[in-house]
Amino acid sequence: MFRRTLTALAVAVGVAAGATLATPALAAGPPVVTQSSATPAHHHHHHHHPHPRPPYPASVPTFTAVWAPPTSGNRPAQVFVSVFSGAGTPSGLVTITVAGRTQTLALHHGGATARIRGLAPGTYPVSVRYTPTAGSRWKASSGSATLFVLATQTRTHVNAPPIRVGQVAAITARVTAQGPARPEGSVRFTVGGRTLVATLHHGAATVSVPGLRAGTYLVTATFTPSSTGLLGSSDQTTLTVRQHSGGPHGVSFRPGSWHSALGWGLGGRSGYVWFA
Repeated sequence: MFRRTLTALAVAVGVAAGATLATPALAAGPPVVTQSSATPAHHHHHHHHPHPRPPYPASVPTFTAVWAPPTSGNRPAQVFVSVFSGAGTPSGLVTITVAGRTQTLALHHGGATARIRGLAPGTYPVSVRYTPTAGSRWKASSGSATLFVLATQTRTHVNAPPIRVGQVAAITARVTAQGPARPEGSVRFTVGGRTLVATLHHGAATVSVPGLRAGTYLVTATFTPSSTGLLGSSDQTTLTVRQHSGGPHGVSFRPGSWHSALGWGLGGRSGYVWFA
């Protein structure tokens, strides 16, 4: 009987010990769970990709400033454009329209410059439209200005050296212009009721006028430009035609010239007199 009792106690103690030993095994469960929970975290990090940033809404106002300084004919007109904003430097394109001509330029550091050639003197409206870079924060804007194109002034100088009767008058007009402009066109000469026209070549024009009698003539030279970017001009001078000077036969000579000769009779004999 006593032996059965010991056996029963031994069995009970064994069961209790088994239950007690099982408890640490259960307590070791959380680290396993923690290790298991770390695996999804690593898996999540492996498959995560940042989403592309959505484009900025066009919410920042801009201001387009336009400056078109006056220019003169035969010079290219310039239009300066600057685009400003309260948040950074705007980027994009500007479309510039002058006299029906359009140029589209990219902004560089917020600015752009257009050059327009061949504008006749006058007044021209300038319009500019700013188009922001797609997806940027800036809003579109526009600006305007007025461009004045002035004609370039010219100056004409005429020269008519004196001659003697029987000689041909050579009259020359020279035309200059302000700045880098090169005058092109024609010059009309008026001499003693005669009118002659010559084309300007390298800034000068020359005409020859024969058969003038002795006297003084008013000479007028009028420049007419072929370009609308230039203004015409004129000048006046006098041309003196002197009488012959010489011996009885009226043969003209030029004193001081060793090769001038005068043939006339001396003491009833014919001969030549040379002037040194």
